[in-house]
Amino acid sequence: MLSRLYLLDAVVQDVTIPARYGREVSNLSIRRVLFEFPFKLTAPFYGASSSNISSSIFRVAAPTGTVILPTLSVILAIQILLSAIEIDLNAAPRKAISKTLYRPLN
Repeated sequence: MLSRLYLLDAVVQDVTIPARYGREVSNLSIRRVLFEFPFKLTAPFYGASSSNISSSIFRVAAPTGTVILPTLSVILAIQILLSAIEIDLNAAPRKAISKTLYRPLN
């Protein structure tokens, strides 16, 4: 929500509210939060799909930056993947580094 408010140039004010817990038990899973939070935090900045969907629903042209940024991200990801494959293929050994361990039976 804060990242969406940032994109709207909204002013946000912190309000101190004391936490009051009764007998409740927290169901917060640190492992789950570590994997979900970064995606949720960056989603509004790369939310071209949601913007494109809303643009098509309201029949309004999507801003160029909204379309180009995810496109460039996908192209960059594909290039990095291809580079990783090339590095892996080039790192494969071309010849044995030790003598053959196979000995024929007598």
